[in-house]
Amino acid sequence: MIPFRNPVQHAFSLLNQHKIFIEKSQKDNFIADYMRWIGHTEFGPNYIPFHTENLSFEDDLTIDHWIEQWYYIYRYLFDSFKANENVYFICYEKLCNTDDYWFDLLKILKIKKTYNFGFKESNKVISLELNPDTTHRCLSLYEELSRYVRDDNSVHQRSMENEGRIMS
Repeated sequence: MIPFRNPVQHAFSLLNQHKIFIEKSQKDNFIADYMRWIGHTEFGPNYIPFHTENLSFEDDLTIDHWIEQWYYIYRYLFDSFKANENVYFICYEKLCNTDDYWFDLLKILKIKKTYNFGFKESNKVISLELNPDTTHRCLSLYEELSRYVRDDNSVHQRSMENEGRIMS
């Protein structure tokens, strides 16, 4: 399962966490040491970008850097795994706003005991200036991922297509 979220919201959240952990680690060296010991390099004082080549936004204290990283990561994941029937792209917003989606995921995972978890979407007002080209590219990929999201019914249809019972 590969969860994904609106790229602007996701980038804003990562940027905020990045800044918080850098600030806290400057006051307490143990934080940076501990994050290094556990291999936590996604944000904070030991941050290592996933994608490092030909970046338009190298400054990791800007939201455009995080939006660009989102694009490269999810473009790679989608291109690499969209055809794999054992990989599911899970839309955070759909999970938070559609109870049936959660129940479909439980079925896909073959979890028999169902319960309503009640996910709550975090959707911040973002007043930072965003690069329009990078943001558009990310939102287009987000829409592509959102159209590809599979629920229990589409998984069933896909397995029948693979068996030649349904032509698409």
